[in-house]
Amino acid sequence: MTGDDGIADFPGIPPGGYDIDVRLDSGDALVDSARSHIGSTSWAYWRARSPYPADTNKCNLFVYEMANGVGRTVPRRTRWSWRQGREVWYPPLAGEWGDAGTPVGSWTVVSDPLPGDVIAEPHFYIDATGHVGIVSYPLPNGESRSLAAGEHITTTVELPRQTVSAGGDDIMENNWGWRQGQTPTFRRYSP
Repeated sequence: MTGDDGIADFPGIPPGGYDIDVRLDSGDALVDSARSHIGSTSWAYWRARSPYPADTNKCNLFVYEMANGVGRTVPRRTRWSWRQGREVWYPPLAGEWGDAGTPVGSWTVVSDPLPGDVIAEPHFYIDATGHVGIVSYPLPNGESRSLAAGEHITTTVELPRQTVSAGGDDIMENNWGWRQGQTPTFRRYSP
């Protein structure tokens, strides 16, 4: 087990070959709920899911439903819908989650993302304001090292980061938001 700083020290181990396997050893209700829907088409672009009709992006609805489902309140918004001719409710848009200056209920902007935080990046697409998902568990990782007598080795093992989100066809877990050139905003629930 590491300390809060992520460092593990193994003093006095004998020379030899060692496999270092690193994994996150904790859980989060929001991540577990989101991951239970991987592969689901319930939030697919081509599906209707209230309050959205078919042929609309629903990544923000997925985050809204998952967070509220585990007691992390996400507020509703209202706006005029030209398509429906009336005021309608909707979850905060991906662009709102991704704009650090826009408040989203009790979700505060953080710079040290943890599993269960919301990750978003605003973009101006013709049919979307960006993309939003849930920071998931990092992938396990490891390496092999050999320790000679009297040798001290320092090694860094990085855990590849993951996000669970609603894509065009289904719920997926991948490295969206952690890719080169992406500059997402992270928010943590702080009631």
